[in-house]
Amino acid sequence: MSDAIRTAEVTDHIKPIASNPGVREALVAQQRRMGASGGVVMDGRDITTVVFPDAELKIFMEASAGERARRRVAEMQRSGLEADYPEILAAIERRDHDDTHREFGPLRRAEDALSIDTTGLSIEEQVEMIYRKAREILGLKD
Repeated sequence: MSDAIRTAEVTDHIKPIASNPGVREALVAQQRRMGASGGVVMDGRDITTVVFPDAELKIFMEASAGERARRRVAEMQRSGLEADYPEILAAIERRDHDDTHREFGPLRRAEDALSIDTTGLSIEEQVEMIYRKAREILGLKD
């Protein structure tokens, strides 16, 4: 994935694509083909509710919009891109609203998903939590 996917220009044009039933249907079919043999890790706003509702491990990661905007600004700055915190925060809040209110595959937590609030957690802490849960589900000892 390139840094370009994280730019405001891309984010601003997601809604008409993400809400198009034909596009969503094609992408869900492709994702299901990719994960047909299992052993995959996927990230997305409808992976556990639409794409793989029977997944062995479902993680619903959330963080405040402010924290996600802070992370996005830092990520963009590391890549040498300009980043305006208020603009990025507004875009995140708009996308959250749009994604939770769209007709097809809306953003929501699957009932059986483990919910993790990552606000204030490092990437290492997030990975460790998920790793432990995956080992538990697989019946592996630490």
